[in-house]
Amino acid sequence: LFPGSEASPGNISVEIQMKSAEEADRLQATFIEAGARGASPSDEFRYDPIRFCPVTDPFGTELLIFSLSQT
Repeated sequence: LFPGSEASPGNISVEIQMKSAEEADRLQATFIEAGARGASPSDEFRYDPIRFCPVTDPFGTELLIFSLSQT
């Protein structure tokens, strides 16, 4: 998505907020189907419930897809 320099390709981090947990899950699945890597989605409580769907693209760019709604 955003290739970093060849010396340090993992120097970029992007956060994408989705309206719902289902949208976050679908976007993560779409990135993984396109060649990214990602851990299983997780639900956490940080003042509000948050759904985290992390992804790392083939260039090492870390994408944090999340939703403040877990439903």
